Formats: sequence, structure tokens, C-alpha cells
Amino acid sequence: MSTAYVVMEIGWEYNDEVYSRGNNGDSGGTPKKVFRDKAMAKKRAGDLNIKELTTSSYRGLNSYGYELDDIVKRKHQGELATLLERDDLEGWMEDECPLPDSMSKELAIKVLACLEVSWFEVVEVDLEE
Repeated sequence: MSTAYVVMEIGWEYNDEVYSRGNNGDSGGTPKKVFRDKAMAKKRAGDLNIKELTTSSYRGLNSYGYELDDIVKRKHQGELATLLERDDLEGWMEDECPLPDSMSKELAIKVLACLEVSWFEVVEVDLEE
């Protein structure tokens, strides 16, 4: 049996307040591309996440949770504040979690590493011969 790696667009659901993954975090999604190489799949998912974070169609991060911990990994909150050139993240959610208007790829990668939110992920599947 061999393995394939599917880049999935996460199936975020809006509940009239925030986007959530629904069904205990597993609301499915849409397959975008299949790879036999895990590293290539992760790179594609990462590139798609960067594109989503940095495009004009971007929906404010405050739409993805009720609390800061829903959106930003607790251990990375100080790092994100530094990346965004803020003293801290207090008030950031109320300000609709603003990000820089133009973000370099390098900054986007660092910001994504701090977040609990992503739009694409890699799912491993077994292929029958």
C-alpha cells in the first residue's frame, strides 16, 4: 500500500458570529491537489496559506474565534505582537486583528506560525494498489 498527501482547503463554517471548523474541528474540506511527496504537499499548502493571508479577499482574523487564544497560539502571542510592531495584543481583536497592508512572504510565514488559523492543510491517505 502506498501513501498520498492531499492538500485540502479547510471547510470553515460561519455561525453568524465566527468561522469554525464545525463537527469537533473536522468539517471536511475540498481537495485541491494530490502529491506522493509529503514535503511538496506541505509546501503547496503553505504557499496557499500565505496567499490567503496576504490577499485582498482576506477576512479579518477576529472572524475565526471568540478569544485571542482561539486565533493565536498562546506561546506565540508575544512573538506575534513583536512581528506586528505592537507592544502587546491587548485590543488587537477589538481592532479586527489588523495585519500590515503589504506583507512580505517571510513575514507571512512567521505570522502563520503563530496562528491557530489556517485555510489549507495536508491530509495523509492510503492508496490501494
